[in-house]
Amino acid sequence: ARSPLAFARLWSRVAAQMPPLLAKEEPPGALQALGDTQVPIDIGGPGTSHDGTFNDFVEHQSLYGLQQMLLESGHPVRLRGAMLALGSLLRPVMQSGSSHIERGLTLPLPVDPFYRSLVAAFWLELIAPFVAQADFELAIFIGTIAERERLIIGFNGASSKTLLSVVDPQTYAAHNIDIDDPEWIDAHAQNDQRISKLVSYLDQPQLSLRVAIDAFREAFIGG
Repeated sequence: ARSPLAFARLWSRVAAQMPPLLAKEEPPGALQALGDTQVPIDIGGPGTSHDGTFNDFVEHQSLYGLQQMLLESGHPVRLRGAMLALGSLLRPVMQSGSSHIERGLTLPLPVDPFYRSLVAAFWLELIAPFVAQADFELAIFIGTIAERERLIIGFNGASSKTLLSVVDPQTYAAHNIDIDDPEWIDAHAQNDQRISKLVSYLDQPQLSLRVAIDAFREAFIGG
């Protein structure tokens, strides 16, 4: 769940080196410099600096603050709807014990690079308990889709469809489900008593993300 934070420096460095390679004429040595790029990555267990950074973020950021951040980044998002949809889509998979999800999920991210990694880690924190129930191999991408930053998650490893969907708009639309504010979620939530408590929490805009995560897990995971 902390992988976006662990890889943030590497992704930032590579992103800065890519533009010259996309020009009509490649600058001498540019490709070699990209290949030689080395950035230390902390992939240690619990208690790493990434845990501290993430915990500070979810303790001090509110639902309202995150939603405003995403709205200002151009996403037509309603955080309550996105969280309810995410849990409602993944819970049947957890209950079935299946390790196969054909379609990918995509979630909104802010423009700011620092918060982009933190928000990606927030989404993965919600998803992690579901995929821990079976043998999933996740493919995680952060990129610009239709001029907006998004987290794309595939559940079948290095699937060719997932990879193609990141660069091809038609495949993206056919293969992935955008989780922003789906129209069906409100009616679905009203018919499910197990998430009524979560709905009451998510209606409180000043609620911290930490409390929202805990309420989400209680509603969909059971603890």
